[in-house]
Amino acid sequence: MSASDPTIAELLQQASAAIYALLTHRVASYTVGGISYTYQDLDKLRKLRADLLEESANDATTGTRRMIRLGDIAGT
Repeated sequence: MSASDPTIAELLQQASAAIYALLTHRVASYTVGGISYTYQDLDKLRKLRADLLEESANDATTGTRRMIRLGDIAGT
């Protein structure tokens, strides 16, 4: 992992912003962690956000702050 990889919190913030922007039709597509999503991908984004929330909760219990690659969560 490099210093430029986003943290779980940063990816969670991006995923939430993407969901909001796509739901309100403010954008046609939104990129999170280098992957572009459209309105049709909202279920994927919601799954990503749920996975990130779970990872965030796991890190909170161990007191760690990890940087993560989107592929580690999304299976891409």
